[in-house]
Amino acid sequence: MFNMTDYLAAILDRYKAGAITRPQAVTLLLDFMADMAAAEEGRFSGDDDIH
Repeated sequence: MFNMTDYLAAILDRYKAGAITRPQAVTLLLDFMADMAAAEEGRFSGDDDIH
């Protein structure tokens, strides 16, 4: 199962380790937020059968 806290912590860890830049971290966070909003609206991950 997806764990939002682990995902966000992984982005922060990658940023702190210098593996990604600040703009890359922000982009990942914005993409994540957009995906979560889409999931709430039923537009994400092909879950069209669940309504």
